[in-house]
Amino acid sequence: MGRRRKAREFCLQILFQLEFCADSPSKVWEEFWSEKRVLPETKEYTEWLVKGIIDQKEVIDDLIQSVSQNWELERMSLVDRNILRLAVFELLEEAHL
Repeated sequence: MGRRRKAREFCLQILFQLEFCADSPSKVWEEFWSEKRVLPETKEYTEWLVKGIIDQKEVIDDLIQSVSQNWELERMSLVDRNILRLAVFELLEEAHL
């Protein structure tokens, strides 16, 4: 499996965990990575994705909401919502590169 694909998968798992967990993000990171053996490049890309999505969450959510006809973000499943956040973030960042 490609490194970026694996990083996206990890990103979605971490975002999901962060939404459900009362623990601090640093504790979630620590626990998540303690269970995984990954290449440094995959971990680095995963962390870049997660941090970027968290930092730009308001902008990303506003963009998703602006094109979501008859759907409020809160009504979307956590998985769907985070897949959309990941996709929008990557598209926004690709546009900046």
